[in-house]
Amino acid sequence: MRAFCGVLEFALCVLVLSPAAGCGGDDSGAAAGTGGVGVLVPDGVPCDVAAVIGPKCTLCHGPVAKFGSPLSLMKPADFQVDIAMVMTKPVITTQFAGKKVFEVASALINSTVVADKMPPVPQAELTPAELTLLTTWLNAGAMAGPCAIMPK
Repeated sequence: MRAFCGVLEFALCVLVLSPAAGCGGDDSGAAAGTGGVGVLVPDGVPCDVAAVIGPKCTLCHGPVAKFGSPLSLMKPADFQVDIAMVMTKPVITTQFAGKKVFEVASALINSTVVADKMPPVPQAELTPAELTLLTTWLNAGAMAGPCAIMPK
């Protein structure tokens, strides 16, 4: 059963998001959370946010963090953790003491320092629209939400 996600968002949902997210997907037999196309998508975040996080973040921040990443970003609760609970890099824990993951994520995706920028090189950068969408969601507290268009 497909949920209404808006015209553009519906296209993203069909291509990227899983049926568990309420946004289409297919019955191809692909692993849960892949939407049938091999991209991991977070569960419980707004559809348009998941459509960005899935292909841009979950390679490293999937259900099992990889490539030196200290954390998964697969559900809203992952963004609510105190950064000191998941980071061991002293520069990050000192610079962002007392901050939640969503606050640090916002700073890192907007960083102008190449070594700090997320997604890291050589991964594709966020487009201006993706950056705006994620920054808005993160700065609003990275709350859970249904598959729906985020308020502009």
